[in-house]
Amino acid sequence: MAGDLVPEPQLDEMQVTVPAEETAAFFPGAAYGLGLMRRPLRCGGVYWSHGGDGFGCATREGVTADGKRSAAIYLASTPAAPGLDAVVEREMLANALIQNALCDGED
Repeated sequence: MAGDLVPEPQLDEMQVTVPAEETAAFFPGAAYGLGLMRRPLRCGGVYWSHGGDGFGCATREGVTADGKRSAAIYLASTPAAPGLDAVVEREMLANALIQNALCDGED
């Protein structure tokens, strides 16, 4: 987020977002840009992420807009229970972990 990996002008372009309404069940309040997802923080502000899914695994991560806090988690992408409800629950729990890491001591 400091422009070390991607130059600042390109990073600025990546952070131009539109509401990600099609993912609202999984990522409430999210907006998507060029490879980056903006999500609201419960302690105020936003965090940026770009999760990934593979065969049987998934990653979820986040970094605050100022780059001072970041968190990443690895989880099984096959929920223990079948159905969309189990997937939504997994995503809510993953988001709670990221939120706790990024907001700890902030609210």
